[in-house]
Amino acid sequence: MQCGLAGAEDKAVHDQLAALHPDNRYLITSKALQVSGRRVLALKLASAEIRWGTDPVAGMLKRIQILEELGEVEQALEEAYEWSDLEGCPVLVFGVIAQLMASLGDLDGAVKALERGLVLDSVNHDWWTDYAELMNLRDDRENALRGAVKGMNGGATEARCIAVIADIAERYYAGGQFAEAGSASSVAGKLQERYIELAWLRVRMAASAGGETAYLVRWLKATLAIEPDHAEALQMMEPYIEKPKRGILDWF
Repeated sequence: MQCGLAGAEDKAVHDQLAALHPDNRYLITSKALQVSGRRVLALKLASAEIRWGTDPVAGMLKRIQILEELGEVEQALEEAYEWSDLEGCPVLVFGVIAQLMASLGDLDGAVKALERGLVLDSVNHDWWTDYAELMNLRDDRENALRGAVKGMNGGATEARCIAVIADIAERYYAGGQFAEAGSASSVAGKLQERYIELAWLRVRMAASAGGETAYLVRWLKATLAIEPDHAEALQMMEPYIEKPKRGILDWF
């Protein structure tokens, strides 16, 4: 398991292993061996990439990944921490540490790793989204919403962030905290009109508050625009559908 980091393995031996793949390169052969289930050999070649290859960062990532697959999560975490202390270490290591911490059930450790990474890469939407989800698990709603707001503009992370926002707003609503539910939902801005969980929550909040009919109808229309067959919304909308006026001839 320790191959390639502290040992004095002969480069020639690793070159022979790399020759198992037609490409004859450490990292590519390591990936192929990993896929085929030969993870110990894959680990050796990932280590060789770190020592002698052209992409030591990719080699280190692959080594940590293989260690995790082998069930050596604590070893992977130890090496990731050692890596983070090296001068010039890529910022992405903090995301790796957070993932490993989360897999061990250490949510506090995962959050701390993300916070360290976000200091250095404050526009990382993936990390903000991970942060939002972890904070939501800890029921730290304020920071969960903060993370979701920063992460939701990342395109691929939008739906995950909306899920966090909707979950928090729903819990406030279930607890009778309607103002807090509205504030939580509002952080999604115009996206509220694109996601059924938020639009429908707005309908229920409007109905519970007994406010203006126009506000209720607005969110009913938004809900039905997303989900035209929404049975409850259709039923609630029925009284507000304008009926055609009957002319005198309609009586005959």
